[in-house]
Amino acid sequence: MPIATRRLSAISISEKALRNLITTLIVLFILTLGTTLTLQLVLNRSEHIAEHNKQSILYAKIAAHSLGATITGSTLKGRVGRNLSSEDIARSLPADAGKDGRTFVLVNSGEMIVTSHPMDEKLQGKSVFDIVPASTPRKSADGDDLPSLVTLNNGEEAFVAQQDIAGYDGKLLVIHLHNKILSSWWGNVAQVSTLFMVTFTVLV
Repeated sequence: MPIATRRLSAISISEKALRNLITTLIVLFILTLGTTLTLQLVLNRSEHIAEHNKQSILYAKIAAHSLGATITGSTLKGRVGRNLSSEDIARSLPADAGKDGRTFVLVNSGEMIVTSHPMDEKLQGKSVFDIVPASTPRKSADGDDLPSLVTLNNGEEAFVAQQDIAGYDGKLLVIHLHNKILSSWWGNVAQVSTLFMVTFTVLV
């Protein structure tokens, strides 16, 4: 075989090997990127839920303190036994407290629902145990003050926080549906998935 022919054959084999190497590297890069993104999303999910739960307990404490002050002020003015309303709860909360789907429920000492915010007339006059299980703990499974994950009586999962109100014979519940918390997280997942698919398409 002429020397020139052998050299062309060698070059042809080298180019094929190079193409295979590049393809392999691209596949490995995509797999690594996909694995990294997946792990990041899983970690971000846990952090997302934890952040929303911290906000829920913070809102509960702010509202309970403000409602307690409202009752104290009414008592000093001679309006003993003043009933709290949905408007009172709304005024006690930061403006963005309800934007993520939280429901604030005022419960009296007899475990009956007095009112809620946002206002839901279907809840008024019901036992709180018609909504949440009687076994709902006041603290999370870790023993801290964060909301507890429970299955509501309608089958939905929700994080529930409870807070006593000074001067009021009852408590405030914050109910945050699990799927409401994850709705914004799923938006992030969709964005990351789109970015990954675009990267995959460009590389391949």
